[in-house]
Amino acid sequence: MKKLIAICLVTTSSFIVTAQTGIKFQTEKKWDAIKAEAKAANKLIFLDAYTTWCGPCKKMSNEVFTKNEVASLFNNKFINAKIDMEKGEGLSLASKYVVTAYPTLLFIDGNGKMVHKVLGYKTPEELIVIANDSQDPNKQYSSLLQSYQNGKLPDTKIMNLLKALDDAGEGDQSTIVANTFLAKNRNWMEEPQLNLLVNYIKDVSSNEFQFLIKNEATISKISGYQNISSYLDKAVISYVVNKTFNEDEKKFDKEKALNIFKTYRGSRAGKLYFTLAYDAATYINEPDAIEKAGLELDKYAMELSSGKLNEMAWYFFENIKNKASLKKALEWALLSVKIESNYFNNDTVANLYAKLGDKARAKKYAEIAIKLGVEQGADTEITQQLLKTL
Repeated sequence: MKKLIAICLVTTSSFIVTAQTGIKFQTEKKWDAIKAEAKAANKLIFLDAYTTWCGPCKKMSNEVFTKNEVASLFNNKFINAKIDMEKGEGLSLASKYVVTAYPTLLFIDGNGKMVHKVLGYKTPEELIVIANDSQDPNKQYSSLLQSYQNGKLPDTKIMNLLKALDDAGEGDQSTIVANTFLAKNRNWMEEPQLNLLVNYIKDVSSNEFQFLIKNEATISKISGYQNISSYLDKAVISYVVNKTFNEDEKKFDKEKALNIFKTYRGSRAGKLYFTLAYDAATYINEPDAIEKAGLELDKYAMELSSGKLNEMAWYFFENIKNKASLKKALEWALLSVKIESNYFNNDTVANLYAKLGDKARAKKYAEIAIKLGVEQGADTEITQQLLKTL
């Protein structure tokens, strides 16, 4: 009887797998035959360009292509093909359609012309939008690019083109398009120019970037641009790293970095400089330099994120012996907790109190950490071990 039940379960399980709905992919036909079928049906080909080792590809196959709403759309509107880009015809297709990342989702007409291209894992909802975009000339990659190259793309559609280029993994091309548009449309405080400035201008020395710096206060008051200062900070930090850090020698030109920050970020230069100095010392792994940079960065502690404060405090706990420095690290950890209390920063506070000899407060924060850890699904074993010693 047990054997019969097992056979029934296996049979039922096999039936369920067979009966699953999903996108019906052409997996046996040659590419020319797939194109001919698409041409005869007047449909686009949806090509899932994948590899066997690609995790996101497998995730899409198992969790996205199997959804009823996705399958219904794709089975009705497209001829669907699934081809390994590292085998057989996939090798030549990968070369023809410039497939360099996986998954790449391609929409191709019956003549073999690529009309839309999107890189990366997509949710069912995102994939449905992409499918609709592939058939809309106002959002379709090939239509937008052709109109632009022919000088017939209206300014109102420039954002559509840039999105299509970015989705297709052509970031360099979208940057060129954005810069060309900005050069012809100099009223930069208006849309879409302002949008382009804060998304595509990375050259700190450019006139466009200088415009952003000059008008930072005004722009920060415009809806949607409240984070302009953070954007400028990140861009300048990236520029400074490129100009002052020697990767081969693991050396950081501090004086040059500080001068660049002063030139481009004014009153924000100190915080940015000491933050970068701390990160550079951490990257190089020089404990003395890390301790010094951390103590210098302390004057900007109130401007740091909860995560950054906890990161610094934990490093000091693990690596620094100086009692005064450990007390400063405790201040950072407590401030981190004040900003956003979680298992990790309460655990840091507990460990620092314990290292400084205050067992009562260490016990208090260890108990808080464990409680939060259980609620947040964290592994609290190390904190529980600490608690036993208090």
